[in-house]
Amino acid sequence: MMEINGSPIGLSRIRDLIEKTEHPASQGDSLKKACVFMLLCSLETEPYILAIVKADSRDYPWANQVALPGGHVDGSDRTPKDTAYRELYEEMRIGASQVDFLGAMGCFRTINHT
Repeated sequence: MMEINGSPIGLSRIRDLIEKTEHPASQGDSLKKACVFMLLCSLETEPYILAIVKADSRDYPWANQVALPGGHVDGSDRTPKDTAYRELYEEMRIGASQVDFLGAMGCFRTINHT
């Protein structure tokens, strides 16, 4: 079971915290929009966050970095959640039926030094 400040915390409490927390708003239309999934997995009793290693591609700004599965919004994506699910499936072959969606954590700006 996960802990916050030494106290056990279940999925219902995590969902409650996500819903009650004020999250950052969109940074405007000038930035390229992308979505990621933060997957909490439990192997036996220990919680884990599923991360990926980005491709080792020449001129790719995130090559070999550890990241959450995700990517840019496509024209076919109706919502940010659709983008996150699509990217999760493309990168990890994990479908929506395999995920218990807890909520969204808002918008965050990433760093790109290209």
